[in-house]
Amino acid sequence: MERKTATAEDERQGDWVQTGNWVQTQLREKLQLLAAQAQDQVDHFPPHVAIVDEMISDYLHDCVSIHTYWTLSQEQTRRLTALQDFLLAHNNPQNSVFWEVQALFSDPRWDQVRTLATLALTSLEWPIETPPPEAGHR
Repeated sequence: MERKTATAEDERQGDWVQTGNWVQTQLREKLQLLAAQAQDQVDHFPPHVAIVDEMISDYLHDCVSIHTYWTLSQEQTRRLTALQDFLLAHNNPQNSVFWEVQALFSDPRWDQVRTLATLALTSLEWPIETPPPEAGHR
């Protein structure tokens, strides 16, 4: 992964480097969370959060945003896209069980999510570890 060069317009709109670093950190943490075990995923969030929705929507946003600031290899892009495509394929009424917290523990499709997230982390040379809980939680 290599940082892109900011255009003059990008630089006028704010701190390009800081925002790019933030997006990179967010993507790393979202991938680590998706690769984590179910209980770690649940423990990451405060009560009354739509855990599955939050994890997936954050990842989908960050895996697109990363391309604004960073140039990824074909393999890295392929890994991120594979996870993105898998998640989007399950975003329909026929797969409503997939979006429930209990599915994190029992639905084998979540094992596939964890595998795809781990492969993406490996391609980006990021550690496979559980991210800290959200700020203000625990």
